[in-house]
Amino acid sequence: MQLENTCEQNSHSSVIASAYGLTKSFAGKKALDNIDLEIKSGQVFAILGANGAGKTTLINIFLGRLNADLGDVSVFGVRPGSLQAKRQSGAMLQVANLPETLKIKEHIQLFQSYYPHPMEY
Repeated sequence: MQLENTCEQNSHSSVIASAYGLTKSFAGKKALDNIDLEIKSGQVFAILGANGAGKTTLINIFLGRLNADLGDVSVFGVRPGSLQAKRQSGAMLQVANLPETLKIKEHIQLFQSYYPHPMEY
């Protein structure tokens, strides 16, 4: 996996996501091995790599969808997946499906649950 910073950064930019010593394995095979990285505010950042390089694993750990085996990870200074981190971040996933069995009102209620003060329905 290759991590690319595509623009110069002001040394005063705040770190919005970080990983230090990040390691994650699946069935004894390391998907991420001792990754150290900081993503700063205003930075354009790309994660490049072949299939199986660990790109999706890294993103899922930052989103709180997976837990790291080792290392320290934070998003906006808090634990990935925490309510505070979720309220400040967003992601377009590779696959997005809505439950087919929900009624329209239930879909609206689901989306309302994503926000602390949703619009009335």
